[in-house]
Amino acid sequence: MDQEAQPEFVSRVRDSYTRWESGELAFADALDRIAILAEEARAAKHIANLAYCEMIMGVMHGYRANLDVSVRSFERARALYEQVGNRLRTTQAMHNIAECYRMKGNFVMARQFFRASQDAAAAMNKVDLQASGMINEAAMLVSMDHPDGARQLYEKAMNLLKQMPEDHERRAPLMSEAFSGIAIAHLQMNETQHAWDCAREALKWAQQAKKPLMLGLAYRALGQVVTATLANLLPDHESSTEPFTPIKITQTSEMRAVSATALGETPSGDPDDYFRLSSEALQEIKAEGELARTTFEHAKSLAARGRGMTAARKFQQAMILFTRLGMADDAAKAAQAQMKVIASTTQSD
Repeated sequence: MDQEAQPEFVSRVRDSYTRWESGELAFADALDRIAILAEEARAAKHIANLAYCEMIMGVMHGYRANLDVSVRSFERARALYEQVGNRLRTTQAMHNIAECYRMKGNFVMARQFFRASQDAAAAMNKVDLQASGMINEAAMLVSMDHPDGARQLYEKAMNLLKQMPEDHERRAPLMSEAFSGIAIAHLQMNETQHAWDCAREALKWAQQAKKPLMLGLAYRALGQVVTATLANLLPDHESSTEPFTPIKITQTSEMRAVSATALGETPSGDPDDYFRLSSEALQEIKAEGELARTTFEHAKSLAARGRGMTAARKFQQAMILFTRLGMADDAAKAAQAQMKVIASTTQSD
């Protein structure tokens, strides 16, 4: 019994997936084609081929934040891979399930699956998978406002990634994701300079990886950090760290996310620039969950800069997106933030 999908079958599935990823095929069309291949695998009783289809469909639904559907696909993939004794793919499925639960805000289930996948990856000496699990668990801790625990996990993950060959295809994107996350952990600990340095590193790694998702995360982190540095310059702000002023740049117009440069030698001092670039990158791959998070963080930035009514509209957009995508925890946060900024704006009027 084959433990892996047949190479020719994989090529046919990947063809539909990559054509969707590049924008050549609509999401529904690509999904239909892969579903037909899944039926072919089921009829042929080739379990690994069927498992591969379920895994890819889970990834596609995950990008669109169809999280309940995504979890079901990954659960089926996990069961099928267990049936053929493929430990690596079973672990990858568990990791993907954990990430879906994190996106849904079900942190108890997320942590359970993250820990299980990390332990399995460590037992197989799969450094990239182990590091990826740590990075995603750390992101969960950031969303729970536990920055010190998150920072420690990010640092452990980066130490693991340094053991990988420099040309490993997963090294650059994972390093970028880790630096984006640890930047926000430093922000939560009021370590603005460290946050800035990490966010810049995240962008460098994202450009090396040439992955729109990583560019979107890096640009969002930069927007959050620049917002914080502006807050540090307000007259009544008390901080134990020295504030620094972001340097202005001249930015090229219509900068495509996948080929954007490092915004020149000096960074923009306008948070809106970074949130716009983050949205553009995430829209390229229709990563709706992360796009909603960028909208939410942009709203928080606008509120922090005193643009209350604009922020309220952004919070509304984020809340609608989160609700539609089934991201209950994030939707509740957006609703609370919107009510707070409206109340504050009304009082100031």
